[in-house]
Amino acid sequence: MDIFEGLKKNPIFAMSLTSKELFHSNFWGWLFERNTAYIKVFFDDNISPDDYKVTREEGNKGNKRDITVWTKSHSKAYVIENKFKSVPKADQLNRYQNALGDAFAKGVITGIVPPAFTLKDWKFMSYSEIGNAIKEIASQVEKDGFEKQLIIEYADMLLALTDCLKNALDNTLGKWQLKSFEDFEQIRMDDILKKLKASELEDYLRKELQSTVSGTAGKNGQFSLFIDDSFSHKHPVVNIQYVQENNIIGIQIENYQYRRCVQSKASNDAEKEALFKQYQDLGWFEEYVPKKDRTIMGKETSLKVRYGKYSPDFLYQYWDLKEGTSFADIKEYVEKDMQFAAEILNKIT
Repeated sequence: MDIFEGLKKNPIFAMSLTSKELFHSNFWGWLFERNTAYIKVFFDDNISPDDYKVTREEGNKGNKRDITVWTKSHSKAYVIENKFKSVPKADQLNRYQNALGDAFAKGVITGIVPPAFTLKDWKFMSYSEIGNAIKEIASQVEKDGFEKQLIIEYADMLLALTDCLKNALDNTLGKWQLKSFEDFEQIRMDDILKKLKASELEDYLRKELQSTVSGTAGKNGQFSLFIDDSFSHKHPVVNIQYVQENNIIGIQIENYQYRRCVQSKASNDAEKEALFKQYQDLGWFEEYVPKKDRTIMGKETSLKVRYGKYSPDFLYQYWDLKEGTSFADIKEYVEKDMQFAAEILNKIT
């Protein structure tokens, strides 16, 4: 049976779609409360069956931990950060650890792909590892019946799902290739792949641009390099920008649009026109591109207007990346443009 058809017919998979990460975290919490053997899937410490409690979404606003296993006698916290739809950020893990202080024992990050940064006091577990371990334990400790069958079917679903997601990512490694993810729309997983692809590109650019693109002192102080990824209007977004007081200039990649962008104070159309003209005179933007000759920065584009309004004070011009454009090529575009952006900031600050 086709893997997509199999997942669509799986009732456990259908239930998981309502909340994705929350569903899996809740299922694991239920397993933990049944038997400490399932806790050992994540932590190898000897946690007594009579000496623990499981909490969900515990912590202050902005620092809520997905799953915390507390040992009652030692008041130690074992933390699971479940990242099915994205990859974790180092500062997020640090916040969890700092909030717990001496109570923090160990941490586990789960997901499809490991984080790009070095882990300390945390370990990564893939969903495939978790699925295999849960299935093995259920086969050994559960009595035959509905609940055993349910747990094993959950593990099989987890393995089938993560294998096809991981294969899709492996097949597009190092390439901005999104259209192949459209097949996953039928199981509502294309958004996850696009988010992970944006994270992959961000990690690549952060590493590759480290020695050639950085903040450079302007006349009135320092401007800093800002790199992040996000997901907006069902599109993956990667930002590489310089920030200097009220001025932002840099590159934004949203879906297949490679954008030169600026952001500064502009509250009405006249001010936006003036802002666009300022950066056009500096060479960052080009003159209006007629529909019959859609090129910008020497590239074919579907640009139809002189500038796009992303937010009231955000202007951009773009050209289209081709499906399968390599990360190496994108890096060259960004490197050249960000060096130019630094020159512009030094002129206007």
